[in-house]
Amino acid sequence: MTAMDRMHVPYFITIPFSVMFRYFPTLSEEYRSVHDAMKMREIGQSVKNPFTYIEYVLVPIMMSTVRIADELSAASLTKGLCAGGRRTHICQISIRLYDWVLMLGTLAMIVLFFVF
Repeated sequence: MTAMDRMHVPYFITIPFSVMFRYFPTLSEEYRSVHDAMKMREIGQSVKNPFTYIEYVLVPIMMSTVRIADELSAASLTKGLCAGGRRTHICQISIRLYDWVLMLGTLAMIVLFFVF
């Protein structure tokens, strides 16, 4: 969020991106836990119908997703993301030589991908 703030990205873009970057790893972790629970109950191997398997996986993940979204929105409100005013930061964020090298390398790979 600090980097996007320094690039003067509006908050209506910054906040959804920060929630999204926190949400996807949590969703992956929830999928693994549902899959492990299915293994423990020996459900995954015995289900022949793919629609039943999708139901066994999607329903728990959707319920977890609602809970996770509520927790993330509560955390963002607790951090004061919707409060007005300028935010303060503990560390100094700046673009260094390493960042420029990575950006140029990525740009070179993109150009090579589209040229060849």
